[in-house]
Amino acid sequence: MAGKPPNHRFHGPLGRPRGGVTPIETFDLVGTVHLRDDGGATLIKVSPTFWEDVMGTRRNELGEGRLVAGFRFKEQWNNAEMHPAGDEIVYALTGAIDLVLQ
Repeated sequence: MAGKPPNHRFHGPLGRPRGGVTPIETFDLVGTVHLRDDGGATLIKVSPTFWEDVMGTRRNELGEGRLVAGFRFKEQWNNAEMHPAGDEIVYALTGAIDLVLQ
């Protein structure tokens, strides 16, 4: 990368150095991760009030970067969602998706 010294070490999940003899830890993608603007990633514990807290002022540390969450569904969703202040990526590893946009 331009401007980086040759011995610059990139950081992987959980902010640990990547490369050399340092192993990269993995985590279950069915959960929530905060991808910070500095390139790091932080696992997020989701409480019953998590999304309400994010939309309010109780989780200001999540204001920058991106939240990534993965979910497993074995049956059809029975709810609708709106994201007026953000984007959403929906993907399927197996099966099919019918996505209705309004």
